Amino acid sequence: MNKTLKIITVLLLLFFFQKSTAAQVDTLHTKDPLQLAEKLLYNVKTQEPTVEIEKMIAALTKKQLTQSLRNDAAKKSFWLNIYNAAFQLLAAKGNKNPAIFNERLTVVAGISFSLEEIEQGILRKDFKKLKLIKSATPFSKKNIRPFMVDAIDYRIHFALNCGAKSCPPIAFYSYASIDKQLDIATRSFIRNNTTVDDIRKQITVTQLMEWYNNDFGGEEGIRAIIKKVMQKDVTNYSILFSEYNWEEGLRNFTEANK
Repeated sequence: MNKTLKIITVLLLLFFFQKSTAAQVDTLHTKDPLQLAEKLLYNVKTQEPTVEIEKMIAALTKKQLTQSLRNDAAKKSFWLNIYNAAFQLLAAKGNKNPAIFNERLTVVAGISFSLEEIEQGILRKDFKKLKLIKSATPFSKKNIRPFMVDAIDYRIHFALNCGAKSCPPIAFYSYASIDKQLDIATRSFIRNNTTVDDIRKQITVTQLMEWYNNDFGGEEGIRAIIKKVMQKDVTNYSILFSEYNWEEGLRNFTEANK
């Protein structure tokens, strides 16, 4: 009887091991851009090899990418994961500001993108800002337009991590849950980076809201967002912006949006 139980146990262990191994292989060899972007960021976090996944993302066809990124939920989840993974990888290789942001060092579907093109062009649709960026190669609208979001979502500013201590922590974004995950990221960041002074009738918020004022709907929009998140009426409060801490803060990962 004991011998039979041992055999059954061994067989069960082999079965589950094979399933686990097969799942890992499937993930590694998938051609789904959304899964590849998540896997890339996961390997960056766990410090596992990323070269093969980077090659697979670079080898995607433009058709594969556009078909997969068929709406804003897909576009945001893909490009947020790509941006956050790419910054960590480029920083680890010694790339510094401004080259790390301005030069086309990240290859997706055979196209070289800069981090600024991903943030300002694809996620923010701000070609005017891109024109002001000094780069060895001018940005290309032709490469950006097929992947741009339809609507600007201010919540991306609480998801993009550029390696500074004042940046939001890095989270994993999935197509199925992107809206909920961005809400969580927004609430967490605002609650941790906002102070309300009821005596002076002042609110102090992240400098991100100053730099990207239009994305947040101006001062009226900022007050509305703070009111929603902090559950406090700040209609007549003045707005101050805290100074951004650019001190390096790499590998700031969180699981808070799961």
